[in-house]
Amino acid sequence: MKNKKLNIMVNCIMLILMLFCMMPIILLFVGACMTDTTLLHCLGPLGEEKNSYTSWIIFPIEISFKAYIKVLFDSPEYFVAFWNSMKVAISVTVGQVVVGMPAAWALAKYKFKGKKIVEFLYLIIMFLPFQTVMLPQYIMLEKLGLLDTLIGIIVIGIFQSFPVFLMLGSFKNIPDSLVEAAEIDGANDFTIFTKIAVPLATPGIISSMILNFLEYWNIVEQPMIFLKTKSLWTLSLFLPKIDLSNARYAFGASVIMIIPCIALFREFSEELENGVASLGESK
Repeated sequence: MKNKKLNIMVNCIMLILMLFCMMPIILLFVGACMTDTTLLHCLGPLGEEKNSYTSWIIFPIEISFKAYIKVLFDSPEYFVAFWNSMKVAISVTVGQVVVGMPAAWALAKYKFKGKKIVEFLYLIIMFLPFQTVMLPQYIMLEKLGLLDTLIGIIVIGIFQSFPVFLMLGSFKNIPDSLVEAAEIDGANDFTIFTKIAVPLATPGIISSMILNFLEYWNIVEQPMIFLKTKSLWTLSLFLPKIDLSNARYAFGASVIMIIPCIALFREFSEELENGVASLGESK
């Protein structure tokens, strides 16, 4: 009886925490369905100089979908920013996999002089905040003629160390005996990597792709510093420019922005869990 009461209490606490975490998403969807009058009533105090507080309505009486209509059919600038974000996120994700997979495999299975130093350098680079490398990256892009271009953002994003560590755990979990058996059968390094390592490390690779896509889908600092032309803005720069008078438009645009994220988590949630778990299982 005591265990049953404890389970009920734990479940209630978890439910409350879940609702607390989900509240921003719930408010976002509700705000996108409000009318201009209702939304202005709730958020009006934000534009007033006197001290006052905003309010919110969880179940609005009047519902309108004009925000989505405006975003989807009357906002070409939003779609420009949307596809800019898509180009950056997809290109960086693919590039990180192409560059990161061989590096992670080498660190996991190959023995060479300076391996510990290389791993340590990867670790340092991963923990460096953007502010510390902002100026060197700016100078490098300027010298290469890639400043104020999406290609510049993509190039910087591809050569990051975080994807390597995400895939490293999955490659380390591949038994050495399996690799040795393939070598005895006459398989070369490229065959072992493509036919054995990559298929077995698929969960780690997919989790790396998902997390890196989401990171660069929501990237803020690099576009803010390296992009000056408005037509090159990503969604992370476009949405903050929407003021209080177009608040409903901002809610609708934000809802559409998170749809790719929700779709990815729904489709690859199992692979993401397995890939992250492999980091803890690796020796």
